[in-house]
Amino acid sequence: MKKHFFILTMVGLLLGVKPAYGFVTMDFEPWYGYVGTVNYASSEQYGNGFAVSANATLVWVNGGVEHKSFNEKSINNLYLGLGVGGALQLQFGTGNAGSLIKLRSDVSVKQLLKGDFEFPERERRKTLADRWIFSFAYERYLDDNRSTNYQVGIGLLF
Repeated sequence: MKKHFFILTMVGLLLGVKPAYGFVTMDFEPWYGYVGTVNYASSEQYGNGFAVSANATLVWVNGGVEHKSFNEKSINNLYLGLGVGGALQLQFGTGNAGSLIKLRSDVSVKQLLKGDFEFPERERRKTLADRWIFSFAYERYLDDNRSTNYQVGIGLLF
């Protein structure tokens, strides 16, 4: 699993590197954002619960942390992945319930209406419509053959 994290990080950083004036610079302007969400979570193993997460998207690389609370168990996970801004993120994670794969999407009202899935630059995040995020996710634990978690929630881009 550590090998996968390393490869994803390197590929993501290479996709974000661009040559400029004879040296290499990082271009993080097009897609970046930090999202905090509160989600409703449904799990085949543990029933229904709530999740709180923080997720960051930088160019093609994304990652985050999450705490899920069910009646029987609390789960903490750490994720790292690749994606297209916040619109579609494929994350690999690990936590106290094992290794997992997560497919996640964070979109705002304006992104849904316009079809423009880039996060607005920080200076343009002045309206609630720019910052209000809908989050959708599906998780599958690698050691378990059952579908594991579905999540839907709301959040704030900051």
